[in-house]
Amino acid sequence: MNPDAVKVVMFDYDGVLRDAMNPHLPGTKPHAFAKAVVDFQPSLRGRETEISGLYFATSGKNRIYQLHYVEEQLGIDSPVKAEQEKNWSDSFNSFIDTTNLPLFPEAIDVTKELKKRGYTLMIGSSVPQERLESEVTLFPDLEENMDLILGNQKMSKGVGTEGNFIKGVPYVSFVTGWYLGKSGVLLKPEEIAFIGDAPEDMKAGYEAGSFTIGITNHLIPGTRERLEKHDPDRIILGLSELLEIFTDGETK
Repeated sequence: MNPDAVKVVMFDYDGVLRDAMNPHLPGTKPHAFAKAVVDFQPSLRGRETEISGLYFATSGKNRIYQLHYVEEQLGIDSPVKAEQEKNWSDSFNSFIDTTNLPLFPEAIDVTKELKKRGYTLMIGSSVPQERLESEVTLFPDLEENMDLILGNQKMSKGVGTEGNFIKGVPYVSFVTGWYLGKSGVLLKPEEIAFIGDAPEDMKAGYEAGSFTIGITNHLIPGTRERLEKHDPDRIILGLSELLEIFTDGETK
């Protein structure tokens, strides 16, 4: 696809704008994971760095799988029992401090510059809508650059059923309708760029027909290869590379 056609740039939130995976900061996911594991397996106290490393090595796997993988790799003879797994998962969540997770250093400058160049900017995240809006308010300079904040919410799929309103086709359909009301112009899917850090993001973007960009995380082995399996239009190492891809939204 041609980046010159893009009018709207949509960012995933965690892992793209916000650094939820920094193992050195309290409250981030690998730090919270290690703390939760030690909370249930006190014999592993002092081995948090190893645990964080194994968390990255199993990134993309179910968290319960990750827990038992750590126990297996570090020689735990009495793994957390099945009936305790929910309590362990709740413990993991309790150690994630969303108020303490920083933005990536480039996030504000890059979004500000793209806004200046004439692009419509938005966040498209699987974080629940109400929580996403609350979290973004922690960063007024980022919030100021966004035209729309779109999170996961419930939508009806038929009588008596509900499903998640998620990234991909539902988001693209919503954005085209929103943009039509805002500007009177009907967007094509390829005029929306989606930047994500997970293979699921690339798959969702590809299936929706949007211009899709994968951003890698050097802490997670095989990130680039997993992203490339879903045919993104670009792979980048950092947000600043977007300024080389999207040069001028005002001329579209």
